[in-house]
Formats: sequence, C-alpha cells, structure tokens
Amino acid sequence: MQGTVVGNLFAGSASYEGAILLAALGAAVSIESRYAAPSSLLVHNLVVDGGSGGQPRGLARAVRVPLPPPGTTRRLVYDRSLRPALSVALRVDHARGRVTAARAVLGGCHARPILRDVPLAGYALSEAGGYADDMAAATFSRLPPATVPWFGHPLYRERAAPVILSRLIKEMAS
Repeated sequence: MQGTVVGNLFAGSASYEGAILLAALGAAVSIESRYAAPSSLLVHNLVVDGGSGGQPRGLARAVRVPLPPPGTTRRLVYDRSLRPALSVALRVDHARGRVTAARAVLGGCHARPILRDVPLAGYALSEAGGYADDMAAATFSRLPPATVPWFGHPLYRERAAPVILSRLIKEMAS
C-alpha cells in the first residue's frame, strides 16, 4: 500500500485526497536517492507539476505522521461532498476538553493543499461550534486565486470553503 499512498501524493492531482488528509496531520515523506542525502519533505510542501519543479527525485522510503503529545486526542474530519471542485479536512487536537491546536486544509482548488491554522486553541471543544462560522470565515479569508480550472463560477469555491469548514467545526464540537 505504500506505493499507492506515495503515488497519490506524487501524482500531482489537486483532487486526490491523500495529500489533503496527510497535510492536515502534518505528515512528511522520507526520500532517499543515490544522488543526494536522505531528506524529508512535509506533504504540504510537495510540488508536483508535470515532473518538473519541486517533484522529489529518489525513492520514497516512508510516510510519517507525527503523533499528538501524550494526553492529547487527535480527531480528523473530512468533507468531500463537492469533490473534485473542492474538499476540506479539519484536524483538531484537544486535551482535558480544550482545543490545543486545529488545522484546516483546502484541496481541489490549487496545485497543492492550502493549509491554515484555525484559531480555536484554548476554546472548550464542546463550545467550538458556537464560534464555527466566524472561525471558518477567518481561516479561509484571503485565499489565493484558484489555480485548478473548473467550469463553475470563479468565486464559488472560495465562498463554499468557509461554509464547509464551519460544518466540520460544528461536527467536531458535537
């Protein structure tokens, strides 16, 4: 299965889900080559554009997902209802009922996933749903212009992304 996961990451398709989900988790790919020292690239920094640019050269040896700190619970929720136009992943770490970190990832609109920290740290997880609309709007404000073409209205994805993120925050809080 490693080949499938790495193939999904290196294929460079903005609508593939592997990079979106692994970027939300802060994953990195370990790469070895006889031409260079072993390296590790964060999934969200992989740039694959037709075989040029930042595409890694060498053999992917591992995909590593860091664990949350001891005593912390990590949850990941994902909405793919508008895929391939866009999809949104949300990772929330919480301990003792309080959010310690939250990250949203927008996929499908750009050559690589767009990562944003969600300003929920310190909030009670059970109360986060009450702030979902404002937090989602703040998280996905000022998105770069979409680079992946599609046939819908140019601003639809930018307007839909905060709505989906708000739903995911509310789901996480319930």
